Amino acid sequence: FDNLPCGIVDAVASGMRIVSSRVGGIAEQIDPSRGTLVDPRNLMQLTEALRAEADLAAQIDRSALRAYAEDHFSQQAVAGQLNTIYRRTQQRVWKA
Repeated sequence: FDNLPCGIVDAVASGMRIVSSRVGGIAEQIDPSRGTLVDPRNLMQLTEALRAEADLAAQIDRSALRAYAEDHFSQQAVAGQLNTIYRRTQQRVWKA
């Protein structure tokens, strides 16, 4: 399993809500404002989620979804996150 598939990031960046199984790191990024998560291999939940998402299609705030993707997955956002990790690691190494 991919911890956070690029297809999910791409979909959110395109202003699309997600329907996905609750596996890997997907649940950390997809809350009810960005989509619906279902239990793995649960066809009934998946069917219900797809129907519910179809009913919500006209109400989707695509700009909010795109803004979330920009804030969390853009090159600048990821570089900032990595920089924070590197600095914290570096500080721990220097203290040791």
